[in-house]
Amino acid sequence: MGEWQGSAGAERAPSAAEVPVASGDVLFPRRESGGLAVASMVCGVLAVGGFGVFLAPQVAAIVLGHMALARGPGGRGPAIAGLVLGYAALVLLVAGVAVAVYLWRAFADMGMT
Repeated sequence: MGEWQGSAGAERAPSAAEVPVASGDVLFPRRESGGLAVASMVCGVLAVGGFGVFLAPQVAAIVLGHMALARGPGGRGPAIAGLVLGYAALVLLVAGVAVAVYLWRAFADMGMT
C-alpha cells in the first residue's frame, strides 16, 4: 500500500472517506451516508403529509436538500426527492392561502362574513 501524504508532503493517516472498501474483487471508495439527504426527504414527506401548514418542514426540506446536493453525490436521490416534495408543499401552501384570501373577499363582498 502506498504512502499517505498531506498537502505539505508530511505522512498522515488516511481518513475514513479515503480508505477503499472491498466488495468481492472490486474496490469501491466510501461515500457519505447522505444524512442530510434523508433528513430532507423526511421533512418533505412531513410537509406533504399535513405538517406543511407550519411552513417549517418545507423550508427545512428545501435547505437540507440543497445542502446535501452541494456536499457531493452521496444521497442524491433522497435529496432530490426532498427538494421536490418541499417545493411542491410550498406551492400548495401558497395556493391554499391565495384561495382562502380570494374566498374570504368573495364572501365579504356578498355580506356573508
